[in-house]
Amino acid sequence: MNLYSLSVLLFSFGVALIAILSLVKRRDLVAIRFALFSISVCGWGFLYSVWTSQDLPTERILFLIRLSEIFAVFIPITWLHFMFEFIGEKEPIKHFYKLNYLLAFILAGFSPTPWFITGVHQVPVFNYYKSPGPIFYVFLAVFFTLVPYAFYHLIRAYRKAIGDTKSQLAYLLLGWLLSFAAGSSTFLPVFHITAFLPLLFLMPLYPIFLGISLIRYGLFDPQQIADAFQREKLAVIGTMAASLNHELRNPLYIAKGKIESYLDAAERGIFKNGEENLHKSQEVLASAYSQLTRAMDIMQRFSDFAKPMGTKNYQEKVLLKDTVQDVLALVSNEFQLNKIKVTETPQNGVSVHANKRQLEEIFFNLII
Repeated sequence: MNLYSLSVLLFSFGVALIAILSLVKRRDLVAIRFALFSISVCGWGFLYSVWTSQDLPTERILFLIRLSEIFAVFIPITWLHFMFEFIGEKEPIKHFYKLNYLLAFILAGFSPTPWFITGVHQVPVFNYYKSPGPIFYVFLAVFFTLVPYAFYHLIRAYRKAIGDTKSQLAYLLLGWLLSFAAGSSTFLPVFHITAFLPLLFLMPLYPIFLGISLIRYGLFDPQQIADAFQREKLAVIGTMAASLNHELRNPLYIAKGKIESYLDAAERGIFKNGEENLHKSQEVLASAYSQLTRAMDIMQRFSDFAKPMGTKNYQEKVLLKDTVQDVLALVSNEFQLNKIKVTETPQNGVSVHANKRQLEEIFFNLII
C-alpha cells in the first residue's frame, strides 16, 4: 500500500470513529446527518484505498472503482445536509434536499456503467486510475457546486458566532477545508494530473480537528448546548424580571402613598366639610388611577414582549419611537445598575413596515 492510499484509509477510519462517537453522545438529526455523510465518505475512502494500492486484475479494479463511486455521489448532498442541520440553516428552496438526493440516486444508478467510468488508465503514481464517462462530469459539477455552497454558509455562521461557538466552528472549518482540498486532488489523476496528490497527506488531519471540536468544545454534546441555552434564557429572564420590579414599584408606591395619606387625613378629621372631602377624594382617586394605569401599561408591555411571535411573515406599520421606548423600559434596571445614562432623540412619525415582535427582539438583543 502506497502512502497516498494509506492517508485515505486513515481518514476513513477516523471519520468512522467520530461518527460512532457522535451517535453515542446524541441521537438527534445532527448526529444522523453526520452518520449518513460518514457512511458515504468511509465507503468511498475504504474502496479508494483498496483499488489504488492493490495489484488486482483490471476487471476487479474497475469493479471496485465503480463501487466506490456509488458512495462518492452521495458525499456532496450528505455533507451539505449535515452542515445546514448543524448551523441551523434551512434548505434554500422547497424540496432542495429531495431533489439533490434524487439526483444522487440517479448518479448512483449510472455508477456501475461505462456512462460513469469507461475504464482505467495508468498514471505515474498509480498503476490504474479511473477514466471518466459523460455522467462523471455531471457528478463533478454537483460536487463543486454543493460542497463550496456549504462552505459559504459555514463561513457565514463562523463570522456571526461568538465565544466557544466561534472556536468550535473555527476547528470545524479548518478541518473541512483541509479535507476538501485533499479530496479534490483525487479528481486530478482522472485527467492525468498528479502534481497535487501530496495534498492527500492532509486528509488524516480532518478527524483530528473535528475531534478537537468534539472533545474540547462539545460539538455533539447536547447537554452542553442545552446548558448554554438555559444560561442565556435565565439571564434574559433575570434582566426582564429586575426591570419589571423596578418599573412597577414606582407607580404602585405612589398610588399606595396617595391612598394612605388620604385615609390618614380623613381619620384625623382634617377635612372640615363634605365638599372638601369629596374634592380631595376625587383628586386622590384620579392620581391613584393614573399610577395604576401606568402599572397596567407596564405589565401589558412586558406581556406583549413575552408573547410568541406567531406568524413570522406578518408585517405592519411600526413606529420606531414607540418600539425603542418599549424595549428601553424592559432593560431600565440594567441601565441604573450599570450607571448608564440613556439619551433619546427619536423623530416622531418615523416608521417601518415590519414584524413588531421581531423588531423588538432585535433592539432588545442589541441593547443587552
